[in-house]
Amino acid sequence: MQVRVLRDHSPALEEKLHVVVIDDVSTLLSPAWLARTRQAGVRILGVYDPTRVEGRGEESLLELGVDRTVAAEAPIEELVASIEALSADRPVDPVFAELAARALAPPSKPRVGTGTVTAVGGPAGAGSTELAVCLSARLAARGRRVVLVEANEARPDLACRLQLATTPNVVDALAASPDGTPLEAAFAPSLRGGRPPFDVVVGLVRTDQWHHLRGVDIDRCLERLRATHDDVVVDLGAHAEAPARGLPERWPATRSGLRSADRLVGVCPATGPAGLAKFLGWLADATGPGCHTGKRVLVAVNRVPRRHPTWRGDVETMLRDSVVEDRLAGLRWLPEDGRVADATRDTVPVRRGRWSQVVDGIAESVSGARGQGRWRK
Repeated sequence: MQVRVLRDHSPALEEKLHVVVIDDVSTLLSPAWLARTRQAGVRILGVYDPTRVEGRGEESLLELGVDRTVAAEAPIEELVASIEALSADRPVDPVFAELAARALAPPSKPRVGTGTVTAVGGPAGAGSTELAVCLSARLAARGRRVVLVEANEARPDLACRLQLATTPNVVDALAASPDGTPLEAAFAPSLRGGRPPFDVVVGLVRTDQWHHLRGVDIDRCLERLRATHDDVVVDLGAHAEAPARGLPERWPATRSGLRSADRLVGVCPATGPAGLAKFLGWLADATGPGCHTGKRVLVAVNRVPRRHPTWRGDVETMLRDSVVEDRLAGLRWLPEDGRVADATRDTVPVRRGRWSQVVDGIAESVSGARGQGRWRK
């Protein structure tokens, strides 16, 4: 048995397909094409949107002549069962049989880790990667086992920032399994020899390859890292907006990192009203549906100038007015510090100084027990 999701007309008639899975927004859906396809012996499974927000709906699919329908929100078990029902009189392909068995098998009891996942992100140019690197170093300095995971699809530069090899990377981490490749094989080695003071899973260098990753796989990977490390620090991308209904998932790594996080550190650039507006836009997406929904966020204002003492009070007022009080875990003020530029040049975490001392305080806040976004006071 062959199963194919079609993107054009030809394979259904040119190849010996048994089942075509097609949704109710597809341009393939025409009475003539459906008639020719069914005449060729191909069974058609129609997927519809039960909310009727988009697509033609189940009634329209049945009127067109599909063999069976399934809701877009149905679990994978129902989809597999529908395909098997349409193919009951066909020889079963062993590959599909194995996949079907996995999908329909009772879920094994997941291994629940005790580590804390802390996501660090903000709008482009805010300095969230720098904070994620320094936070990982400060947590490791406390004797904790730490892993830094790059989930920045738009600008994956962690390997360059820390002078690490670009392979192994996040793909190797996703391929690791309890019964197969160990997670340790996915940690990037240093090009200077040895390893950083914390483990690192670097992202894909080519930004056009990130869309091949699935958020659900990244969820599982972060859960496994949680079971092996005290702290999982996720370096997020600058985009977290949800995709339009019916379109493929965008920013899967960033949204997965937000969804899995116990703690969220949002980095706000200290560039006046424009920087604050960009940060609030990012925060709205980061705490929206499917992300860090309903949890608290610690706001770190980065590169705060010393020459404007009243500016800090104005920003604090605007932030507290804009963020719901019970969702704000606190504010931290990261000052301008030449050591940050030195660290970038030397490809090392920021050395001890005024800037890293504030990060050390953030490390103290996030190193408590795992919880639902609760922070130490």
